[in-house]
Amino acid sequence: AGINKKEGNQHYDVACIWDETGTLLGEYKKIHLWDKENDFFAKGEELVTVSFKGWTIGLLICADFGFSELAKSLALKKNADVIMYPSAWNPGWDYLFSGCSSIRAAENQVYTVGLNRASGDVEYCGNTTVSNPDGTTLDYAHQKNPTHVLCSKRNVWRKRKKPSRGD
Repeated sequence: AGINKKEGNQHYDVACIWDETGTLLGEYKKIHLWDKENDFFAKGEELVTVSFKGWTIGLLICADFGFSELAKSLALKKNADVIMYPSAWNPGWDYLFSGCSSIRAAENQVYTVGLNRASGDVEYCGNTTVSNPDGTTLDYAHQKNPTHVLCSKRNVWRKRKKPSRGD
C-alpha cells in the first residue's frame, strides 16, 4: 500500500507491506519522484527488501519502474526474488506499464508485480501485471475489469519456484 508518511518536517511517498496478521514487514521511501511530487515529498535514499514465506521481496514505487538500476540493485545486491511496484499511472501509459513489468522481470530474473490503480477520483490506466522471471505474463488485470482479483486461484508463494540467477 502507498501512504504519505511524515518524519520531522519531511513528507515521503512510502510503500508498505504487511503480512497476513497485519504486522508491518517493511516500508520503502520513493527515490524517483515524478513531476510535482518534488514539491511535496522528500526523496528516499535506501532500497528495501522484506522476507515473506521464504521469499525476498523488493519494494519500489511508480516512477521507480522506469529506472532499471533500482531493480538491478534489488536483484543482485539485495537478492530480491520478487519486486513489487504500487503505482498510479495515468491513461495512455497502459502498454509501457505492462511492458516495464515484463522487462524488469526478464532483465533481472525475478518476479515482478506492477500494481496500478484502476479506479478512484482520478482516471488511471490499470493494467496491473504479474510477470515471471522470463518476462512472460503470469496474471493481468485491465482497467476495464477492475474487479478482477489477481492470483485469486494461485498461491504464488508456495507453487512457484524461486528464480535462479546464474553467475
